[in-house]
Amino acid sequence: MLSFLLRKYFPIVFALILILQASMVLPVFAQKDDYGSIDVANKYFENMEYYMAAQEYEKVLKNNPSHKVALFRLAESYRLYFEYEKAELNYKRLLVIGEKEYPLARFWVGILQKTNGKYEEAIESFEKFLQTYKGTGKDAVHYIERAKIEMEGCHVAITEMKKPQRDYEFENLPSPVNTENSEY
Repeated sequence: MLSFLLRKYFPIVFALILILQASMVLPVFAQKDDYGSIDVANKYFENMEYYMAAQEYEKVLKNNPSHKVALFRLAESYRLYFEYEKAELNYKRLLVIGEKEYPLARFWVGILQKTNGKYEEAIESFEKFLQTYKGTGKDAVHYIERAKIEMEGCHVAITEMKKPQRDYEFENLPSPVNTENSEY
C-alpha cells in the first residue's frame, strides 16, 4: 500500500518540494540584482561593455551615493558610450565628493560642456582646471595643452555662433551628371 502511494504521489510531492525551494532561493537573487555589484560593474567596464557597466554602477550608487570609484567609472562609462549629458552630470557630482582623488574630472567636465554646446561654461571649467591641476609628467603636459586648445575651440565656436546662418539650397545636377537611376 505504501509503495503504491509513493508511486502515485511521488511526482506531485517532488514538484511541490522543487517549487518551495525555488520560491525561497529566487528572492535572494532578485535582491542581489537590486544592489548591484562593483565587481560585476568593473568586469563590464574592463570588457568595454560601457552600457552594462553604467547600469551596474547606477545600482551601486543607489545604495552608496558616496562611492567615488563607482561614480568615476559611471561618468567614464557614460562618456565612452556617448551619453554626454549624463557623463557631464556625473563628473560634476564627482567634483563635489572627489576632486582631489580625480583631478581630471574638471577637464572632462569642460570637454563634455563643449560637446554639449555650453561653450561659456566649458571655458570656465578649462580655466579652473588650468589653475588647479597639479599633475606632472607627459600625461599632465598633454592634458594642460589639450585644455588650452579646447578652450580656444570654445572661443572660436562662440564667435562662429554669432555669425548669421547661411541659407543654402541644394539640388541635383541634371543629366548626364545625375539620372533617375542609382549610380554607384
